[in-house]
Amino acid sequence: MTNSANDAPRPMNLAGWLDTVLRDLKYTFRMLARTPGFTAVAVLTLALGIGANTAIFTLLDQVLLRLLTVQAPQQLVKSSPKCSAATPLP
Repeated sequence: MTNSANDAPRPMNLAGWLDTVLRDLKYTFRMLARTPGFTAVAVLTLALGIGANTAIFTLLDQVLLRLLTVQAPQQLVKSSPKCSAATPLP
């Protein structure tokens, strides 16, 4: 493997980086405008995925992750079909 001057990373200032990002964004939007069907499917897929993840996390957060708001948590017990007697929660 040879190491040439072109392989070395070049330092980039903020203006150069911002210019590159803006050119990439313009290119992205041009390509998305050329294929409206693909764009619609991609946007809907992302929207459904983000919405489903948000709904599931919200449900799990409310059910499993939040502390129980009870007055006497030491009196809570766990029951399951495998146990014959209820066991106190730790």
